[in-house]
This record gives sequence, structure tokens and C-alpha cells, in this order.
Amino acid sequence: MGLNSDAGLYVFCIAAGPGCEAERSVYFNGMDRELLIIPYKDLFLAAAEVPLLLRPSKENLLLHQKIITSFMDGSEAVFPFSFGHIVHSLNEAEGLLKRLYPELQGILPPLKGRIEVGLKVIGKKEWLSQEYDKKVKPNKSTLYKDRIKQGELAERFFLSIRKQFDESIHQKLHDAADDSRQNDILTETMLLNGSYLIRREQETSFDELVSELYETFKDQAEFVYTGPWPPYNFINIHLKAEKSS
Repeated sequence: MGLNSDAGLYVFCIAAGPGCEAERSVYFNGMDRELLIIPYKDLFLAAAEVPLLLRPSKENLLLHQKIITSFMDGSEAVFPFSFGHIVHSLNEAEGLLKRLYPELQGILPPLKGRIEVGLKVIGKKEWLSQEYDKKVKPNKSTLYKDRIKQGELAERFFLSIRKQFDESIHQKLHDAADDSRQNDILTETMLLNGSYLIRREQETSFDELVSELYETFKDQAEFVYTGPWPPYNFINIHLKAEKSS
């Protein structure tokens, strides 16, 4: 395949399985593009021709995730690339797949037939305020040392609340999953940000467990439950398109 001088191959993912039986197109970066399937042994790489000067946008990021997710049903495992990886030729894409093959084979067994789901738990401000007033005596002093002390007390309060939710929610989900990860807390009122690796056939029972936990804590927090996704948080190598030739 020859590429235009100002074009490259945008790499979406590498997957384990037979690949696509028929050619198909994907909508990405403002137009329909041919989806290229590059096989190597029992893996294949999915890519599409794009301009080298591809500009990041929210739409392209969402399409990137959507295209990767589309491989989940027909593949044993999907190894997603982060947004924005472009190689300059078909040979470079083939070299990238061959270079990564041994490492991917090493991490493939625990990922086969598994998906990732995520749960963010956000504390309700009214409930948090009530708990704060119970456990931390408000101090309206304007003295610097008093403000520092109040800030330290607030930090301890949120750490204690997060520990409670870790024990009450995360540990139960961890026990039900094959593996789990605690991700960064993104806002002050976020009490839990977890990712869970589960078997495909376990998805319904895991969803039910999340629903049961929500019923228990719905007066205290909001649940943001997402997935299924490829196992983004359970791949211990960083897939890079650099130095592939």
C-alpha cells in the first residue's frame, strides 16, 4: 500500500483473534476511511490512513474510543493505543506489530475473554456537608494558623470518608473481579475511582452487584458506572508507535 506524502497510518489498536472477515470503513477525522487490518500470527493491527498533521479534537477522541471498542465482540483481547499514534508507512506498522508481539503474548493470557468496567463514586455535597459538621468542628477564625489547621482537618475528613467507601464498595467489587485498580481521585468530592477486570460472562452479575451497592449508598453519593471497555488500566506496557521501523 502506498501512502500520500502528507499521509500516515493512524493506529487504533492491536487485537488477538481472526481479525475482520470483510473490509469495512470507519468514520474518523471528518470522513469515511478504509479500515486496514494488518495481521501477524494470531494478532492483528487496525489502522486507517489520515493526514500527518492530524489535529486533536474531542470528536476524534470519542471516535478513537468507539472504533477500538468495536473490536471487542469479535476478539479474544484488545490492546488499545492511546490517542494520536501515527506511523509513516505500512512497513512501519508491520514492524511495530512484530516488535510488540513477544511482549503482548506475555500479557495476553490473563486478558483473554475479559473486559474492563469503571466506577466513579461522587459524594453528594449536602451529605458531605452534614458529615463534615458532625466530625469537624467548623472554625470561622481568619487567623492564618487556624485556617491551616482547618484545612488539615478537612483533608483528614475526606481521607477517612474515602477509606470508608474503599472498604464498603471497592473491596466488594475487587473480590468479585479478576483484578482491580484504584485510579487518581479527580475532584474533592470524588470518593472512589476504580477500574475492574471481569470475564465477559460475568458482566451481568457484576452490573447487579454495582446496582445493589448503589441502592445502599444512593443517599450519600452518585455512581458513574462505565464500560465495557478494553482493559486500558490492566496493560502494563505503554503501546508506542515510535521506533517501530
